[in-house]
Amino acid sequence: MTPKERARFLTNIQDDSDRLKTLVSRLLELAQADGFMPSAQTSELVSVLDALSKKHQSKTLKINIAKSAPLTVAMSQEVVEMIFMNLIDNAQKHEASQIMIDIQPVGEQVEIFFSDDGNGISKANARKIFDPFFTTRRHSGGTGIGLGIVKSLLENHHGSIRLQETKKGAHFRLMVAVK
Repeated sequence: MTPKERARFLTNIQDDSDRLKTLVSRLLELAQADGFMPSAQTSELVSVLDALSKKHQSKTLKINIAKSAPLTVAMSQEVVEMIFMNLIDNAQKHEASQIMIDIQPVGEQVEIFFSDDGNGISKANARKIFDPFFTTRRHSGGTGIGLGIVKSLLENHHGSIRLQETKKGAHFRLMVAVK
């Protein structure tokens, strides 16, 4: 092998190793989400989202939260963070520059609209986005597990997530139980 071929070969090995490491890590997260047993822990939704917003807001990503009165949800802070970190990460990977989170109490639940101005989701892909390993970003390290983790965590806590139709970006409707 020439030095140039060897360097390219070693770079490919490193890239494949990094991708495998990411995939194994995400598989562990999915397995944990699928087997996650809800606890009696609760968290204050708006304060958790405010903290995440401050942590992930940047010059290229603005996160706006339409705040409501403080709401205690029937999920631990860790679970709320995992759900919204996956959604924020997905938005960033799809070139979103703005994320809007709108929180509305609805009886014994809270309805959360999470929308971004990224590349959006085609109609052809819309029904597959919650399937494990479905990704349109494999070439850039996407594993196709993030939305599956979100769905699993919400369902294990008697909640739900649905993709909503929108003209720009992606728009999700989450339902979560309040305490």
